[in-house]
Amino acid sequence: MKNKFIFILIFCILMFDAVLAKNNISKIKYVRTTNEFSIFNSKASKIIKYFLILPEEEIKIKTSNIDSLKIYSRLILEEDYKLSYKYLFIINGEEKEVERSARVSDVSRGLAGEKISTFNKYVFKFDKDINNIVIRNISNQKLLIKTCDNTIRTKNIENEYIAISPQNSYDVRVLLINDKEYTYYIPKSREIRLLLEGPVLLKIISRLVFDNPIVKKYNYRFELYDNEELLTIFQEEAHKSAKAVFADYKDKIPSTGDVNIVKLSKGIHHITIKDCDANRELIFRFYINKSAVGVIEE
Repeated sequence: MKNKFIFILIFCILMFDAVLAKNNISKIKYVRTTNEFSIFNSKASKIIKYFLILPEEEIKIKTSNIDSLKIYSRLILEEDYKLSYKYLFIINGEEKEVERSARVSDVSRGLAGEKISTFNKYVFKFDKDINNIVIRNISNQKLLIKTCDNTIRTKNIENEYIAISPQNSYDVRVLLINDKEYTYYIPKSREIRLLLEGPVLLKIISRLVFDNPIVKKYNYRFELYDNEELLTIFQEEAHKSAKAVFADYKDKIPSTGDVNIVKLSKGIHHITIKDCDANRELIFRFYINKSAVGVIEE
């Protein structure tokens, strides 16, 4: 009887500890959200999700058992010039106005080619265990917001990709990188065409071919058309690669690879990539995410 009582007592203590632990879990709960907006960071090769908050829109958050909240903010920019923006951070009814400045990022852009600003960070330390938060856009700009704390991290989207080849005729260049071969494609008549079925992520790696041993960098650009409409123009700065060499093109030097990812919606997409500059030789390699609906072969 005594042993039975001890067993029941231990069981009750364990259940109480489990309930207490559950109640003390640190978390961020989004009570009200807006549309999500994904950006691609070429430096980290990651797709990162933000909330898009239009003027006068807001998101609501409830936090439990966290010490501080980090708020990362960016803008979707129409032009390259620097500007300032504001948003309200309302904590348990108390308003705090946050003002930041924005300039175009060199490494981040929207998946449709939108210009994105560099990020700004605002950190707020909590006095209470439970907090109700509102973040409201009080500027005239398109505001992007991402939040996290010291324990919880907003997950970046990891995607596996498979290489694909163009549908139209093309020439190829083989690159050697750490004893591995990679096939790159040269635009015929300065164009490369792909036929894809969305939704799909199209990953484009572009390189410039240096034929001048003295020049160390060049600017270049190329256009991306979706169903004959200009989707975006990519502008890159090419630097000579220290690792990549051409297998049979010894007098030329490839640049480091510039990575861009474009999100294509559901449906058929006739993609055309145009090399804009007649005095530049560009080569491309293409991938799509493995989870894509499909690729159409002509």
